[in-house]
Amino acid sequence: NRSPAWFPDGRAIAFASTRDGSSSVWKVSRLGGSASLLLENADMPAVSPDGTRLAFARPGPSGLPRIWVAPLADPSRAERVTGDESGDWEHMDPAWSPDGKLLCYSAFSDLWLVSAAGGKASRLTHDAEHDREPVFSPDGSFVLFSSSRSNPVSIWRVALVGGVPERILPGTGTASQPSLARDGRRLVFSTAVTHHYVVVADRKTGNLSRIASSRNDAMPAMAPD
Repeated sequence: NRSPAWFPDGRAIAFASTRDGSSSVWKVSRLGGSASLLLENADMPAVSPDGTRLAFARPGPSGLPRIWVAPLADPSRAERVTGDESGDWEHMDPAWSPDGKLLCYSAFSDLWLVSAAGGKASRLTHDAEHDREPVFSPDGSFVLFSSSRSNPVSIWRVALVGGVPERILPGTGTASQPSLARDGRRLVFSTAVTHHYVVVADRKTGNLSRIASSRNDAMPAMAPD
C-alpha cells in the first residue's frame, strides 16, 4: 500500500495497492476498516480539490505510464490527458492546481503542466534534471518538488510561470516526497539515512553480533584462523 492521497473533506484516503495482484487504486476511511476498489490498472492517485475527479498514472498505448483523469462518480470513464509528445518516458506523480484546472506531473526529466481536460502539455522546468513529486502552493503560484539537481536530493520550488528553480530546504540531509499543509505554512517530507555495519554471524547458534563504528563499514574478510 503506497501513494496515499487525502479526499478534501479529510474523511477518506485514496491509495495504490497491489492487493489484487496488480496496481490498482483503492479508497479507505480515515478511521480504517475495509478498503473499496476505485480503479483497476492505476497508480499514484491524486484527488481533485473539489473531490469529484481522480488523476492517476496508467499505461498508455505505448505501454509507458501516462496521466489519466477519471470522474469519481463513474471511474470507468477515465480519459488520458498526456501522450508520447507530453514528456519523455514515464509520466508520474500527478498533482492538482488549487483551482482544479491544471495538473503538474513528472516525466523522465523535468516537470510538465497539462490541462486537466487534456490538450497540449508544456514543460515547467528545463534543466533535464530528475524533478519529481510536485505539489502546488495553496495560492497556485509555485510548485514545490524534489530534485536531484542538489546532492543529496532536496526540496525545490519554481514559479508556475517558469523561471529558475530555488532550493527551499537548508542543510545537507536528503529530502523528498513533499506535502504542504492546506494553509501553506508547514511542509512535511521524507528523509533517509543509511549506515553500514559489519555483522558477524555464529553459524552454530545463529547469534548475530555487530561491529559498529562512526563510519560506514563494509567488505569484511575473515582471517584464516
